[in-house]
Amino acid sequence: MNLAQAITEAQTKNEKDIASRIAAPKPMLDADVRSRINYFMHWCKQRGVRFLPAMPTTIAAFIDHEHGNGISGEAILLSVQAVELLHGQDTSLPNPCATFVVRDALQKVLDVPTPRTWSKAEAPIWASLPIEVRAIISKRAKQDSDLVRSLQNSKAELLKQLERLKGPNNAEVSSK
Repeated sequence: MNLAQAITEAQTKNEKDIASRIAAPKPMLDADVRSRINYFMHWCKQRGVRFLPAMPTTIAAFIDHEHGNGISGEAILLSVQAVELLHGQDTSLPNPCATFVVRDALQKVLDVPTPRTWSKAEAPIWASLPIEVRAIISKRAKQDSDLVRSLQNSKAELLKQLERLKGPNNAEVSSK
């Protein structure tokens, strides 16, 4: 047995030991989360690195790899959140995703501009928020903006219909 085989065997044994001490993932995780966790675990095994507990640098490398393969920032964020859940599943392991290394890697793949409703004075506060929080706020702000725009368009369309129903004769009566 050469050194590489011995290392692989020892790592496999260690992962089995850790897995035997940790409860299996709870069935309440939906299929998408389980799929993302399994994909991350497979990715780690291919590279010979631990997935549990995962090192922040491993997660940052995973983010870079996924981004390099054209995976969207939102999909990568969901995968990182799944890894975060894996570490929080009754394992008492620290959250490797709540580190500067991981947040910096996420910052590079997520396009999260300051919402238009935030003033320039609030920009430093925005920059200090964790990237995950910024992504959620930005997503909700866009949803709100889209809803307001949709309601404004509906109002304009209803006003046009009302004017058509009034007709030229009714328009004069209603203006008196």
